Amino acid sequence: MKKTIIAASIAAVVAAPAAFADVKISGQINQEFFQTDADGYTDVTDKDLASDRNTDIVISVSEDLDNGMKAFATISIVDDASSVNTASNNTSFTNAAGRDSGMGSGSTNIVGLATDFGTITMGKQELFIESKAAAMAANDAADFLSNEVSTSVGETSEGNLEYTSPSMGGFKAVVSVRGEAAGDDFDKTGFGVEYSNAGLLVRAATMDDNGTDTDVLGVQYSMGDLKMGVVSAEEGTAKRQTWFGASYKMGNNELAVSTTDSDTRGANDTIVSLKHSLSKNVAAYIVYEDDEGTSAANDGNTTLVGMQVKF
Repeated sequence: MKKTIIAASIAAVVAAPAAFADVKISGQINQEFFQTDADGYTDVTDKDLASDRNTDIVISVSEDLDNGMKAFATISIVDDASSVNTASNNTSFTNAAGRDSGMGSGSTNIVGLATDFGTITMGKQELFIESKAAAMAANDAADFLSNEVSTSVGETSEGNLEYTSPSMGGFKAVVSVRGEAAGDDFDKTGFGVEYSNAGLLVRAATMDDNGTDTDVLGVQYSMGDLKMGVVSAEEGTAKRQTWFGASYKMGNNELAVSTTDSDTRGANDTIVSLKHSLSKNVAAYIVYEDDEGTSAANDGNTTLVGMQVKF
């Protein structure tokens, strides 16, 4: 699931004009159909049409307190499911392994406090290293297909606490911790920075998970309708990924291309995406992915068409 809608909703609540018990409901619905051509399938399964649906509903509330402080809460409900033949060993469908049936692991529950000295969020949420830094590696329109870099330490989980400093000259700092039942009280601790100036956006984050370090660096530059980016992620010594992407807007159309380079077979994928906006909140798209399998016999490609409605 793309993470921008939840992150944008939190940012909107924090920056909302003064109001008492300001309640907002937003979200998006994606419906997609796709077909995969892969050596790892039988002739029948190979050509089967499959579908994916994703519904994100975000409910946010904020209340002004004394001394310029603001309390807020955000609940995201994720309904995500795919009609996929899980017997296949082709990695185009490995995304389906974590699909939620109803309100599942992708849903979040966050409470927070915004002050002149920064913002604190607590609860079931993604941490900066995943929701902001690694998420820069996403420019395609599809919900189901993805070649994003990922970090297991920053994924949605209970017991997350994060502090974000105010922006000072385009610079802000983030401290992240995750509490767990086993081991130390805060087994996962991290630090991140963000710098934004004109068309340049840089995010860097590091996180320690019981002695295993994960580092993510993302750089993005926008020049008019052209946007280019690179994101590098390294998790311990076993997982290294680098994502390269570019997108270009042409009126109501947006063309995006991205590729991932990894030292692990099965994670070197290329995606080409074309999205047409029918209105501010409605879009149709077609996406093609060239997918590297865990072995040469499982290499394949997927063609997907879909429609998205935001509210």
